[in-house]
Amino acid sequence: MHANTLMPSPIDKLFRDLYGYLPAKDGEAYELLAAAACKLLAPSCPVFHDSRVRGELSKSMYFLDVHTAKGGSSAAGEAKDYTADKRKVGRGDFQKLGGALGDLPVAKGTFFSATGFTKPALQYAAAAATIVGKPIEPIHLRPSEEADHEGRLESIRVQIHIEQPSVAFGVDLTDEGRAKLKAMGRGSFKHAVDRLYRADGNVMKSMEELIPPECWKSMYAGPPEGSVPLSGAFVKVDEELIGIRGLTYQVTSNVTTHEVVIQPNGEAKLFIKSVDGSIDKLLTDTDLRKIRFTDSGEAVLA
Repeated sequence: MHANTLMPSPIDKLFRDLYGYLPAKDGEAYELLAAAACKLLAPSCPVFHDSRVRGELSKSMYFLDVHTAKGGSSAAGEAKDYTADKRKVGRGDFQKLGGALGDLPVAKGTFFSATGFTKPALQYAAAAATIVGKPIEPIHLRPSEEADHEGRLESIRVQIHIEQPSVAFGVDLTDEGRAKLKAMGRGSFKHAVDRLYRADGNVMKSMEELIPPECWKSMYAGPPEGSVPLSGAFVKVDEELIGIRGLTYQVTSNVTTHEVVIQPNGEAKLFIKSVDGSIDKLLTDTDLRKIRFTDSGEAVLA
């Protein structure tokens, strides 16, 4: 079940970069990555590496590179890293797995390859359900490449525009109001006004209440402006009531923009895709490092 190599393969290098060590057994790094990928794809499903499973008929012991142990989803997985000699998984590899499937208490077989599959291997996999009574699913599992990112939504950029209305007011003073303002030593009216008063000093209305509702609605199409004639209305200057005939207004919109970028959790390191297309995913270093293996070989999310 292991590829004999004299030097670390690209898979070994990836495993060491992710976890900081390299398993002693040749090919084990790829098996562990395959188990980690299965756990990330199905977090609630028990997944084991190098699992010992007894045959139902022969009662002999099998050693499974990857064992997914959950009812109808149970699977015996074989993992082959042939990156060092750059050869594809062949039919013989599939036949070996197929020969064990009939005796194993699993629903199907899965075959992980870092280099792809030969045509005869894929033909055997397609007919496995008829040949051995259980299907075999070929799965590509390898370090991710630049081309794997094409056509994927890898980040979402959201721009949030917040529009807040503000109003600038102008007042048209009565003759009496203008004279009173002059007597106070004020040559012109330059005061912020937020409400109108009656002659008795009680509040008549807030300034915003005088603006027609449709002006607030139309401010997004352009800053509306207008005038409102008034009778018996006053504004306050230094607590003195100053008479006005009416007011002018202009509604403007203050716009602030915030940008939020939603990105994947980490950098894509591993590409996994089933031949039938039901699985097609990039796994990140952050997610892969969440996987730990217990003493029994079970893959768990840390």
